[in-house]
Amino acid sequence: MIILVPVYGSGDDAGNYTEVWLDDGQILLDRRRTKNVLMSWGRRWSWYLYACAGPAAAMKAAQAMWSAAR
Repeated sequence: MIILVPVYGSGDDAGNYTEVWLDDGQILLDRRRTKNVLMSWGRRWSWYLYACAGPAAAMKAAQAMWSAAR
């Protein structure tokens, strides 16, 4: 992943959603707000880190993602 781009549509495409720009040139569309995308990824990665590196690493990652989403 390279960047998350918040998009505010208008007309028939109204609403807040997020474009995820990948390093291979793909652009994926996530219909959630950027804040919610970050929080979702933070939860997933914190569980992964908990399993691999232990609870301290998972807590640190979750706190960092929560701070970024604010």
